[in-house]
Amino acid sequence: MEKTVEINYHKNQSLIFDDPVRFKVACCGRRFGKTLGAENWLVENVLEDKPREVSWWIEPIYAQSKRVFKEIKYKFASVIKRTNESDLIIEFYNKSIIEFKSADNPDNLKGDKPKRVVLDECATMKSEIWTEVIRPSLMDHKGDAVFIGTPKGQNWFADLYYQGEDPLNTEIKSFRFTTYDNPFINHEEVEKAKKEMPERLFRQEIMAEFVDDIGGVFRGVKECVKGAFEEPYPGEEYVMGVDLGKYEDFTVLCVVRKSAAHVVAFDRFNQINWGLQEQRILELANKYDAFVYMDQGQVGDAVLEELLKKWSRIKGIKFNNENKTEMINLLSNRIEKGEISYPEIPVLINELRIYQYDKLPSGKLRMNAPSGHHDDTVIALGLAIWQLSEFDFEGIMGDLVTETRSAF
Repeated sequence: MEKTVEINYHKNQSLIFDDPVRFKVACCGRRFGKTLGAENWLVENVLEDKPREVSWWIEPIYAQSKRVFKEIKYKFASVIKRTNESDLIIEFYNKSIIEFKSADNPDNLKGDKPKRVVLDECATMKSEIWTEVIRPSLMDHKGDAVFIGTPKGQNWFADLYYQGEDPLNTEIKSFRFTTYDNPFINHEEVEKAKKEMPERLFRQEIMAEFVDDIGGVFRGVKECVKGAFEEPYPGEEYVMGVDLGKYEDFTVLCVVRKSAAHVVAFDRFNQINWGLQEQRILELANKYDAFVYMDQGQVGDAVLEELLKKWSRIKGIKFNNENKTEMINLLSNRIEKGEISYPEIPVLINELRIYQYDKLPSGKLRMNAPSGHHDDTVIALGLAIWQLSEFDFEGIMGDLVTETRSAF
């Protein structure tokens, strides 16, 4: 007789664990039920496995792995064939197993190639556990992974979460729930904790927010999220910032209404040929009759030359450390003062949040996106906002503005 077990999620857990996406990032407040939900998800999938499939459950330290081992052992006893207490292994009647491991000993993460992995409280793990150990091990079976945790500042867990908010990244999806979102939690207890905890700690531990750390360049990013995209309005002037990319990088178009410094249109794409990119730039510029400011970079000269044949109101900008820093500082100041606004654009908000200061060997500070991340949306917005400053644009740019056949 086939042995079965009933798997139950509360309604918000279901939104995470019933989603078919390969990599799930669950950023949750304390007592939301993220660990219990992940336990159910892992066992539910293990019971559907072919014989001898291997899954891993990973905690930051061994003692935590042992606790989850015991929870699963007792909760799902009816479908478990045998357990190994010393090695923390559970074998089910279908001969598939779960191995419980800890991130504090990377050697412990070697062995069988898993079909799926749960990384619990991964915000306190080193990023190398995922990038150098777990991710490569999933390639054999094209395995799945669930990342569950509560934020710990702007670390690699935050980076993963931001990646999962990008609708163009179809392999990973992010979910965020607060402690209040557990339907079985006593809200009076949460309110009591709110009065007793420091505000920043409450936002992090209960509201599951990635609280900005001191290394962030842009402050007040979320406060500038206002309004919606807009169609062109007669009598208004518009400017468009363009950051060019092709394969790994993205081309980003950002249109701003000058009278209110509000982002009215936004487009982002990659892996299309230059002809199609030019077409999309021209269509959006024509729609808003926009003045265009474009980062020429290493690939922009030929694109600029072609665009100028069809749209005269365009200038190309060749960045160096000095003028790029000036642009970013201006953008940072206007965001912090709440002098610009943009709709809820997850990829833009995330790139602004993680944009950081790096200390160079010389002791000087450099502003850029963290390694492995993009800053295309930041540059496009910066270009659009730059010319709205109180300074004369020509004066700021000087000889850094490429001479073109523009109508300026």
